[in-house]
Amino acid sequence: MKSSDNRRYENGFLSNGPLYSLLVLYMPLTTLAAVIFLLNALLPAFLPSALLIAAGVVSGLSASLYSDFMKDIKSSRFAANIRGGIIITVFCYVSASLFQRGIPWREMFLPNLLNITASLSALYVWADVLSLKQLFSARRRFEVYTEQYSGRKLQEAIFEDSSLLQYVNENIDKIKRNYFIQLALIGVLALICSINGISLSLSIYFLLAVILSGGICIFGLFGIIDWEHYYAGEGIALSSHDRPTVFWRWLYSPCSVLPARFFRLRIRAFCLFH
Repeated sequence: MKSSDNRRYENGFLSNGPLYSLLVLYMPLTTLAAVIFLLNALLPAFLPSALLIAAGVVSGLSASLYSDFMKDIKSSRFAANIRGGIIITVFCYVSASLFQRGIPWREMFLPNLLNITASLSALYVWADVLSLKQLFSARRRFEVYTEQYSGRKLQEAIFEDSSLLQYVNENIDKIKRNYFIQLALIGVLALICSINGISLSLSIYFLLAVILSGGICIFGLFGIIDWEHYYAGEGIALSSHDRPTVFWRWLYSPCSVLPARFFRLRIRAFCLFH
């Protein structure tokens, strides 16, 4: 492969680039933070937000590094993934237990709200990050085809490795469905807070707005990936040089439409009450 091609592979818009690495952490961590904050507003029992989010961050970074370390292993990693999940869960359980004060040593490691929720947070982020990393690792193989071939040769390469596209498409549908369920859960919790007249802080509203706009962008990204797969089957490839243009157009749409609608509603409200 030519040196110019190697430079293009270093583009951050490829599936092994830094933007996708941030995305696999953004999706579970923002969801986790929103659920924790909303549950703290709803339930009388106080959840230690900082500790639970820290457990999620540690688990997410560990899963990302583990996945990068294991990316060249072709055999099944299911058992290794399970062992890694158990290790990070136990680590967060013990760490959360050690943060408790005023509890005798013998009772410190007994199950309670603190260490159980920390373990569940770590396990959720571990599983989510691993599934996203595996998806983008498979997606990376597709991008290699689009960089090496075009036209008829690309069609032949895609046909010979048709299981790759099938795997990526099935996992995209699964991740989209799971992420939609998570967003729906956040929406239900926020609606319950609104119905019960529970006031939320400005930072929580800002986080919910970020998750909403980010969710629109993420579903748009997966839609672009679906179309790219369709056109690759026709022999038409989107090069890494074109991906930044598509990315910024895709990102610009919700970032411009949502504020415009927000300010339009504010103007209408101003005209109604003045």
